[in-house]
Amino acid sequence: MMELKAGYKQTEVGVIPSDWFAKKISSFAEICTGNTPPTNDLNNYGHDYLFVTPADLGTEKTIRNTQKKLSSKGFNISRKYPKNTILFTCIGSTIGKCGISDKELTSNQQINAIFPNDFFDSDYLYYFLNLFSDRIKKMAGETAVPIINKTDFGEISITFPPTKTEQTAIATALNDADQLITQLEQLIAKKRNIKQGVMQALLKPKADWDTKKLGWIGSFKGGNGFPTKAQGEKNQQVPFYKVSDMNLLGNEIFMTNSNNWISEKIVNDIGAHCFPSNTIVFAKIGAAIFLERKKILSMVSCIDNNMMGFVVDIHTNDLRFIYFLFHSMKISLYANTTALPSINGKDLSDIDVKVPKKPEQTQIAQILTNMDTELQALEQKLAKYRMLKQGMMQTLLTGKTRLVKPNSN
Repeated sequence: MMELKAGYKQTEVGVIPSDWFAKKISSFAEICTGNTPPTNDLNNYGHDYLFVTPADLGTEKTIRNTQKKLSSKGFNISRKYPKNTILFTCIGSTIGKCGISDKELTSNQQINAIFPNDFFDSDYLYYFLNLFSDRIKKMAGETAVPIINKTDFGEISITFPPTKTEQTAIATALNDADQLITQLEQLIAKKRNIKQGVMQALLKPKADWDTKKLGWIGSFKGGNGFPTKAQGEKNQQVPFYKVSDMNLLGNEIFMTNSNNWISEKIVNDIGAHCFPSNTIVFAKIGAAIFLERKKILSMVSCIDNNMMGFVVDIHTNDLRFIYFLFHSMKISLYANTTALPSINGKDLSDIDVKVPKKPEQTQIAQILTNMDTELQALEQKLAKYRMLKQGMMQTLLTGKTRLVKPNSN
């Protein structure tokens, strides 16, 4: 066992400063489970009071709006939570999502509400539960409907500094980090809206634009089946993309990261088609079609049979212009309406689009590319801020970094 650093002690939660405490939530806070007013009486629902469900938690610290709201009648038969109540999801697949109220509200029965006593800072408790949410979620086990009941939740140990002043100092520092993140998120949302408006204006067909079928601009081809035995490799030459890879960090526009790589021998053995770099790829089967995600391959790659690639004729077209054109289109409109929706390359090839000559395509694409570059820089900055905040939580909420000098007595 590693020897403890002087001034620290071991607890069931982890190593903390010797003047800090580890106590069960039930020892310093009241815990209450929400309830749902009868849904067969529509008069219980309206626009007067926030009614929190798990869908309303997890995106922001402060709960300012909810998908459903109650009338005065519905609120009067509900459990009321005052301002600064911490709400924590304790039932279902989203266990661990939490938030804090800035006004009186209520919740359904999937949520535990925590009311700390006057000697405890609510914001500090919120950040602690947020940091340890994954660990708390594991308490629910692997049942069909995971649950942490109110009694078990109350048994969770929280570590905290000896004074409310230090708790508040920690919470304030983390809240300042949250505000920076929120401001950057709002700026990114604003920039995205501006780009969307500019893109709509620039891609609006002009009188001198030509009408072409997509099949004249490039060619569509579906991907290949990906044998399970060939999956999971990392140190090979050719990326083999699945639809889920479109969500990976770094794949916002150009596909550069893959969970699966295969050798050139495997490519030949399974008869996989290799798509050239600069192929536009998207989902062609299932619900993922309706997410309307389009990406560009950064290198020669294989894609699985749930995806399709569009190889642009770059001699007569600007790749990035065609990429932005794809983004302005809803290709999901061309999916069949069977139980498992799918898109056919032939149907897409027959779509008529209006495009300018290549020089004008390039001018338009450059404007939109510059806006994308700015957005990517902001998103990278946001990711960095989020990582810094996570690091702050790890050190501040465990006492590794102290914002208030400990009492030497």
